[in-house]
Amino acid sequence: MELIFNELSKAPPAADKYAAREKMAVFVGAVAESRRKNFTVIKSDMFEREITLAEDYSLKDWLFDKEVQQMQKDFLFGFIKPPFMGDDATLELYMEGDYFFVHPQSGELSCLGLTAAYFYETATISLPTSDIWMTSTLLLNIRKVGVITTHDLFNISKKSDYENPATATFVENLGEVTLEVSEITPA
Repeated sequence: MELIFNELSKAPPAADKYAAREKMAVFVGAVAESRRKNFTVIKSDMFEREITLAEDYSLKDWLFDKEVQQMQKDFLFGFIKPPFMGDDATLELYMEGDYFFVHPQSGELSCLGLTAAYFYETATISLPTSDIWMTSTLLLNIRKVGVITTHDLFNISKKSDYENPATATFVENLGEVTLEVSEITPA
């Protein structure tokens, strides 16, 4: 099972690397719980060096920061893997519409992470940088031929998000396999 990184949650960056470390401790708790829930990867359109946590301090810097506990880094090291939208069918779907998140201060923002979560029917995972990214659902807007539809996507930003009954049910159902009965008889 895969989570999709919400690249919008990079903003706002922390005031400094010390505040970034505190936010990362919360994020690592969410990642650790995600691993316990059988998620195997966080797909991202960005590499660790491109995920800015604070000015002059990226996720890659955090991973190699000697002042960060090794156990925290171990939960995340190698768990984030780009890219997340590479197959032609998904890219065709993406080109058919305008996918965006409406941020209260910034307005309409293009959102590859939310869009990928929608296409792959999975949840997003967000850095806990502001209250807007710490909600259990995020609203994806899709504009096609002038018509806007909205879709709630499950979002993880802290360990306790898995205690939300709707999120717990969604995650439990992600791992279920439905076998279809076929009328075809073996030869």
